[in-house]
Amino acid sequence: MEYIRPATLKQAVSLLRENGLALAGGTVLVPAIKHAFENRQMLVDLGHLDELRHIKMDGQVLRIGAAVPVAKIANETTINAQLQALAQAALAIGNPKV
Repeated sequence: MEYIRPATLKQAVSLLRENGLALAGGTVLVPAIKHAFENRQMLVDLGHLDELRHIKMDGQVLRIGAAVPVAKIANETTINAQLQALAQAALAIGNPKV
């Protein structure tokens, strides 16, 4: 298994298409580690890519990047003010230490 930390989102997508396994925070990966690596040659770290770490309100549409930590969703001012159910759900599944 090869660990790769791509410099760009474009490079990450290319690596994932080559049968890479995405790693952002590891919350899902770690418990399933034994099965996650079956038929995979590389682990592609996405957690540091800014393009995947955004929370944006565009009118009535909320866009949350794939690498946004659940704790950030739970504590985001806009989400707490306008989408309280989402903030509460994030608190229910998130762990401040994670």
